[in-house]
Amino acid sequence: MLANQHQLPLFVYGTLMIGERNYIDILHQNVSRYESATVKGDLYYYRKEDYPALVKGAHEVQGQLFYVQNLETVLPSLDVIEGYYAEDDPRNMYDRKIVSVTTKSGEQKLAYTYMINPRLVKKQQKEFTLMNPKCWKTFRGR
Repeated sequence: MLANQHQLPLFVYGTLMIGERNYIDILHQNVSRYESATVKGDLYYYRKEDYPALVKGAHEVQGQLFYVQNLETVLPSLDVIEGYYAEDDPRNMYDRKIVSVTTKSGEQKLAYTYMINPRLVKKQQKEFTLMNPKCWKTFRGR
């Protein structure tokens, strides 16, 4: 990890959000603040795993931008949850990427996020359904 990348926030759009099943203690204990934000993309429902799956696209996907202390300690735990092994590893369920995020106030920031491995989508096409709206909490009725 490059020196300045350990200071990047984390954009979450699904089960890592506050109140969701993968908002684990290590994440909760290290989030200093958060705000609503969006990224450009498309959001799919991964039926087999009951997860949302972000891919590149043109829509506004809603989520939360976490400002995380000790990110270098938190990321390994999140990598396990997201099935992330290493950059471009074919075993990855999700790839950890740096993306451009727009905050509620309109500010642009770079942040980490987890995007579904495109090979998985291609291999299990029937398990993925395009989500509308582009918001996990609304989709789940929360």
